[in-house]
Amino acid sequence: MTRTNSRTHARCGLAALALACAVQAVLAVPHARADEALRARASALFRNGVELADRGEYRSALAQFEQAYRLSPHPSVLYNIGLAWFALDQPVRAIAALRGYLEQSGARAPADQRARAEQQLGQALLRVGRVRFAIDAPQPELQVDGAMVDPARELALLPGPHALRAAASGRSSLEQSFEVEAGSLQTLVLALAPLPQVERAAPALGEPARAGRRPALTPSALQLERGPSAQGPALRTWAWASGAAGLGLAFGSLAVFVWNDDRHGDWEREDAALGSAFAERPSRDEQRRQHTNDELLGSIERWDAINLALLAGGAVLLATSGVLWFAADTQEARSSTARPQRARSPLQLSVEF
Repeated sequence: MTRTNSRTHARCGLAALALACAVQAVLAVPHARADEALRARASALFRNGVELADRGEYRSALAQFEQAYRLSPHPSVLYNIGLAWFALDQPVRAIAALRGYLEQSGARAPADQRARAEQQLGQALLRVGRVRFAIDAPQPELQVDGAMVDPARELALLPGPHALRAAASGRSSLEQSFEVEAGSLQTLVLALAPLPQVERAAPALGEPARAGRRPALTPSALQLERGPSAQGPALRTWAWASGAAGLGLAFGSLAVFVWNDDRHGDWEREDAALGSAFAERPSRDEQRRQHTNDELLGSIERWDAINLALLAGGAVLLATSGVLWFAADTQEARSSTARPQRARSPLQLSVEF
């Protein structure tokens, strides 16, 4: 009797186990089919995006890639998203996508594709300014241009002015604007002073700041450590200014020359007229005219010297303009590369999904 009951219990257990496996298999089939359908849909969107990008329709291709990535995240899709953003002249978004591709793919990425991603990432970084943050406060919160950012990560920003706000528990909040240059790397050192015991804590980010006295900002509260930056635009501005000043001096010299040459002609005619009179006994009026003509000659010689100085100064400024222009071209050639042409150079997209 006991042996029969043991066999019965064993058979019931095996039946229950088989039933559980069957139910799990039945439930897993729809999920597998759903995943397969999503992947097929994502693959179709991916192929559509590649075809659109090959035709230079990068905005439409980007929409296809992003939808495919939402359905089925894959590093190859992220790689194509980065190249599409780069072609649309959006280096900040291109950097985020390409860095995501390199982090997600890791050692599994094909060597040639990884090399192209690193090359495109390097070109995109030359079009932005990189900013790092050093905040002497525990668990700080940081906003840049109104968006929350991670203070521990390097941030890529477009060239131009930006605004930040930093806050931490028990510390004074800090609001400050800063400038970013293309190709630069800078570290912003933010000093958040501790709040006195009588003062209320700073409002958290996202809450409206109450009216009142803003904490004083000491000169050491914001320190910039700038790395190498692209100086091409600044050199070109100085080249324009130097060239304009040089042309101004050159035209001024030409005007002085014409005016002084006309005076020299007057002096020559008067000197010729007085020469015949002085051969005989000159009258008092002729002597006065001779004295006036001698003074005119002295003035002509002085203006000739001034004109020579103007001409030399203009030549120096024009030469300086040429040197600055050449330096700007050289600097820009080193710090940037030609931007992709939509109609001429198709992107080297990934075609494997």
